[in-house]
Amino acid sequence: METSRVKRRRISLACSACRARKSRCDGARPKCSACEELSFECLYMQSASSSNVIVGKEYLTTIEERLKIAEENISDLQACQRRSRRQLRFDDEDVTETINSGATCEAPSIQENGVLNDGSAEAQNLVTLEDETDDIGGVIFSVEEDSGFFGPSSNIAFNRHVSRAVAHISQIHQYWPDSNDNSRLQSEIGVMTVSRPPSPSGHRSVGQTNWGKNEDPVNIYALPPEDRTHELVARYFGDTGLLFPYIHEGSFWETYNEMRSSNFTRVRRSWLGLLNVVMALATSTTIDTESSAEKRAQESDVYYRRAVGLCEKQVMRGTSLEIVQFLLVMGQYLQGTQRSVETWTIHGLAVKAALQLGLHSPKVSERFSPLAQEYRKRTWYGCVILDRTLSMSFGRPAAIPDDYVILDLPCHVNIGDLMESIDPRREISLNFFNATITLYRIMWNVINTSYGGNIGADIQLSVVDTISRTLQMEQQLVEWELKLPPDLTLRHATEVPPSPANVDPNGSSIEKFRIILTLRHHNLRVLLHRPILVSFLDLAGSESLDADPRTSTLLHQIGSNSMQICVQSSIEIISLINTIVTSTGERRTWLGAWWFSLYYTFNAALVLFAAILVAQHITNTESSILPLSISPADMQRSLIDAGASLRRLDTENRMIDRCAGYVEKLVGVLKTLGGS
Repeated sequence: METSRVKRRRISLACSACRARKSRCDGARPKCSACEELSFECLYMQSASSSNVIVGKEYLTTIEERLKIAEENISDLQACQRRSRRQLRFDDEDVTETINSGATCEAPSIQENGVLNDGSAEAQNLVTLEDETDDIGGVIFSVEEDSGFFGPSSNIAFNRHVSRAVAHISQIHQYWPDSNDNSRLQSEIGVMTVSRPPSPSGHRSVGQTNWGKNEDPVNIYALPPEDRTHELVARYFGDTGLLFPYIHEGSFWETYNEMRSSNFTRVRRSWLGLLNVVMALATSTTIDTESSAEKRAQESDVYYRRAVGLCEKQVMRGTSLEIVQFLLVMGQYLQGTQRSVETWTIHGLAVKAALQLGLHSPKVSERFSPLAQEYRKRTWYGCVILDRTLSMSFGRPAAIPDDYVILDLPCHVNIGDLMESIDPRREISLNFFNATITLYRIMWNVINTSYGGNIGADIQLSVVDTISRTLQMEQQLVEWELKLPPDLTLRHATEVPPSPANVDPNGSSIEKFRIILTLRHHNLRVLLHRPILVSFLDLAGSESLDADPRTSTLLHQIGSNSMQICVQSSIEIISLINTIVTSTGERRTWLGAWWFSLYYTFNAALVLFAAILVAQHITNTESSILPLSISPADMQRSLIDAGASLRRLDTENRMIDRCAGYVEKLVGVLKTLGGS
């Protein structure tokens, strides 16, 4: 039987030990098997007299791989040397000039781990976003209704009732000033958005975010000049950051300074996105008589687009507290832009990310440090406050049920022997935040009780049931007001002097908190008692209700008080805002974000318009007078003040100008219908 013989592999060079021992060497590198077994030192030394050396293919492959690694390391070192010129950096020029010129700059890319690293594709640094505009560049009254459901607590739902009442009364009087005005009102105005003329069409880079075709690309790794960056961050923490204190200012500045000291070589992508959206909100909320709203919108939109480009993937993961805070600030910012409908979507992402992190659970937070626990709690309450606000304005069911809100109220944190903050502004800020949380818990009850949770089931309550539930909620508001700290007691418009007062900075901050809290309280009272006003409107706008005298009699007997509260709170809102917008200096900033002032004023104006319609209708058709302590003439004067206040609220703000013009036309309608 033939034994198969294995052919011995020939090697090019044996090691010195095997040659000395005259044994076979397998040529393994770095140590042959014989030397490995005998623990000899294995050296491969070429004899000086040798010739015709055979170099193995495996050895050449190893050398090529090592050379490739060396070349890559050299390239990385060269990239590091160029990084000072190609990294995330402050722009030397103004951000608006950069956008107008269409200029972009080279920047490093960011890896999936969120750390900046140099990249070679310039196109990877560019992102374009959608410019949602209408053709006339004004307030959109009806377009957004096509974007989804707007339920009972929304302006759109309220204006359905106003529309019917106006249509019925205008048929009687055969009057409407303009068919376009009539069609706008019939289209059931609701959420307002800023819009502007379309930008030149842009090009979408492969693999990049593109929410539209009308944006110039932006470098998402650029920052405004350092002074401007510092100014905007400081402005945020001195304004919005005090009203919604869920981002720890000390930690934020620490990260910012570390970024600067490291020459921007390492920075978390999520934090860079948070920085940009903070600057966007700070720019948007600024009331500056020297710059128009349009210029501020252009600058803030650049920061917003950079933030979206940086965190587009991260927001879908939602795996960090920083991302939740990023989404919260973005949701606040979007409320004052032409993308206000997107607020609802962004808020949904924030709530899901917060639940994923367990921000709602005291058990989950136990493993974190006291400071981390506190700001997880504050971030959760930031989600709750925004949730209640959007539920009210969009008329949609809240994303966070009240039984999910079980955490203790925010508090100051002890760090060693020192308190987290000894700044009096921080103390009043925390008290204000807690007062808002408890107030918006009542808002949940109002929406759930008086508006059916905004489900849209169209459940008809009797007048008696509506009044009974309203009185219960009113008692909760009274108890809330009694529990307010002394430095946060509500203000009456007559108590705020029209001329600037000489107050210290701390006193000025306290006054600002009191005024904003007062506006929120009155707006909620209007929301609470508005269903009774709606019943009066339906009575004026429906012939079928006219045939039931019992409904009318009962409504007049027990509903006039709720209607009067609606009117009183609306007048207080308009008076307070009018006093502040006619002021100068720091007092001019006491209203907070301008879009909230617009929302409160416009809502109050619509309520006054509806109340005057009801009063005139009752006087003309029933030969009786609604028992109100405020006359229709006084209500009409306040409605005129609302239009004037809106005109002063901001400079060249198209949304505000359109709303002011609309209020002024409503005044004209009332004058004609009333024969004034």
